[in-house]
Amino acid sequence: MYAIYQNKPDFEVYVKSVEHVPPHLHEPMELVYLRSGSMEIGCGTNLFHMKKGDLALIFPQVIHH
Repeated sequence: MYAIYQNKPDFEVYVKSVEHVPPHLHEPMELVYLRSGSMEIGCGTNLFHMKKGDLALIFPQVIHH
């Protein structure tokens, strides 16, 4: 599977349900805060389990899903 490069603005805020997102990368840093439930987040070649209250910080130009 290939990663998609996304051209994003410098700052965006979303509140949304957990959904599958294909591998992608972009210039802005990304923060993911889990308000409820649990999910898996892939970053580079690692997979991390997240649960309510966890925060993920994804640096620019790192493939994640």
